Amino acid sequence: MFGTFPSYREMREEAQQMAEAGRIAARAERRDCFAMAAMTGLCADSGTAGFTVDAIARTAYAIADAMEAEREKGLAK
Repeated sequence: MFGTFPSYREMREEAQQMAEAGRIAARAERRDCFAMAAMTGLCADSGTAGFTVDAIARTAYAIADAMEAEREKGLAK
């Protein structure tokens, strides 16, 4: 009459998938914040005056990835 309820295993798997999706979203948001901070520094540096917008963005995201790697190392300690 009311249908079937999900099993404990199905509920646990769904919760794990949602948690993983949340971790992925948080990491992407953190990476964007790191890149914005790096871009601010790059734009303020007179040594990058000849860079194109694409070059600054690529460099900012490379810096953001390095910052994230250092953060992960710190969390692993």
